[in-house]
Amino acid sequence: MSCTGTPISWLRLERLHAGEVDDAERAEIEAHLASCAACKACLAKIEGDDAVALPPLAKPAKVHVLRRAAPAIAALAVAAGVLLLVRRPPEEDPAAGGARAKGSDVSFALVRDDEQAVDGSAGTYRDGDRFKAIVTCPPGMNATWDLVVYERGEAGFPLAVQRDLSCGNAVPMRGAFRTTGREPLTVCLTWNVDRDSLRRAPPEASASCKVLAPAP
Repeated sequence: MSCTGTPISWLRLERLHAGEVDDAERAEIEAHLASCAACKACLAKIEGDDAVALPPLAKPAKVHVLRRAAPAIAALAVAAGVLLLVRRPPEEDPAAGGARAKGSDVSFALVRDDEQAVDGSAGTYRDGDRFKAIVTCPPGMNATWDLVVYERGEAGFPLAVQRDLSCGNAVPMRGAFRTTGREPLTVCLTWNVDRDSLRRAPPEASASCKVLAPAP
């Protein structure tokens, strides 16, 4: 199914679904959707994700601790659905060799619904993949957590802000998001950074980011 005219990006459709567009942009997008079955089908996928939960993870993903670093922001397209049915994986036994939070280090992994994890600073994605963010942070750390993605410098927020994350090893954030398209994606976990700042510029501190390339 091909688009009639210029396609509406998945990020704009996600923002429409989340109620984050103004009246003028909403009218523009809805006018396009009225005559474009392809983009309308994309919006239907976003809406459908709200009603579908990822299967529980069988075991926590291994998470390699990453130093805080400023991201190299790339263009992306993303469709997001907030999913509330999440089972927290069990704590890892230190003797089992799982990742441990050290000092003030924070890291995260992206885990697909087939349990494949992206736990380094770069990875790949397939069109239509859904991911969960699994956070490792020092026990007792109190923070406001958010996940931000970008499209040509424009920020999108696929998950709800989370203020009650109980820090430890391989702790899942509530919800999941879907990736799509054929462009490089950048996904950043942030803490104690307000969304207005993230909309103005990519995070330079209090963030851990991953760049995902489309799978061959």
